[in-house]
Amino acid sequence: MVDVIDKGYVQTRRTRPEAALSPIEAAASLAAASSGAWEIEHAIDPAGEESIIILPTSDDPALPTFMLYEEHGLARVATIRRDVWERDQAYLSGRRAVEAILAATAAFKRAA
Repeated sequence: MVDVIDKGYVQTRRTRPEAALSPIEAAASLAAASSGAWEIEHAIDPAGEESIIILPTSDDPALPTFMLYEEHGLARVATIRRDVWERDQAYLSGRRAVEAILAATAAFKRAA
């Protein structure tokens, strides 16, 4: 479910490998390329796990929400649509994960 985001959490930074993007860098990259069609949120859950949530600004239920997070040293991108976790893919770097999200959001923009 997408409603696990609580905007009241305090943002923190942790040390990351050089090849990885920090949550702030990932959010900035996504926001710069989203051209207003997607809303970017940095979330920290109660366990301290960080994620970047990419939500469509449109109310169209066919548009997915993406969640970028890290698990076991890999960047992961989950695709959520209509409150259903459809897909979860691992990437070797945060940059590759961001590129995959940008490609997916661009594909939806072209289809619109």
